[in-house]
Amino acid sequence: MRGIKYYLSKIFLRPLRSALVRIMGVPKWHIASPSNKPYLNDIVLHLNSLDLERVAEIGCGTCDILRKINCNYRFGFDIDNRVLRVAKILNSLAFKEVSLSTYDFSSDDVLWDFDAILLINWPHEIPGNILKNKLDAMTDKMKVGSRIIIDTVGDHGYKFNHNINDLFNEDSFEIDVISTYGSRTVYAVVLR
Repeated sequence: MRGIKYYLSKIFLRPLRSALVRIMGVPKWHIASPSNKPYLNDIVLHLNSLDLERVAEIGCGTCDILRKINCNYRFGFDIDNRVLRVAKILNSLAFKEVSLSTYDFSSDDVLWDFDAILLINWPHEIPGNILKNKLDAMTDKMKVGSRIIIDTVGDHGYKFNHNINDLFNEDSFEIDVISTYGSRTVYAVVLR
């Protein structure tokens, strides 16, 4: 039997989300069906199996992952202020508190005092050397035991195809696969 949350989602939230995206001029891929991204649930299950205090998602979009994470503090960063306005509305309707900020991964700096940082569905847009340099700068500021959740794609239809071992030195990190769907692999990279 399905609960009231499911029916509210079908009747009210999904159409509202679609309308907000259209009104705010946000790219449609922000509202792609979760069935097109089955790895998102694997990320949520992985993170919810841990005792996390502070979780950040860079490229949070409408906060579809972040809202489902069980932690005390959630931080969402995105380059597009329009999508953050949609996220703010959806977070309020879901009674989830998420601190939202505009952020450009390529140029901005931010404090990295998080138990987990998510980088999902966009690292394939960043050249390998820039991604590696930024990840090195991030991990230099992170505490031992913190983790980065990141995906890579091996499909040449994407701009850049990264190898996880080129991004992280296995001597300094424990690298585990959370899930693989098609050419996409999602990793948990834990700082040793």
